[in-house]
Amino acid sequence: MADKKASTNHPIQELLAERWSPYAFASQPVEEADLCALFEAARWAPSSGGAQKVML
Repeated sequence: MADKKASTNHPIQELLAERWSPYAFASQPVEEADLCALFEAARWAPSSGGAQKVML
């Protein structure tokens, strides 16, 4: 994992500022092919509780 520190409005404990977060994004762009693969996988994933809806 990359070393990232949270940008905060007020000082917080270092342990919290340096923890891993899914909201800490890398500065590099994501390839379009990777995004397309991600969205295609999400499109085929079952919905919550297995209650798929048919789109007409």
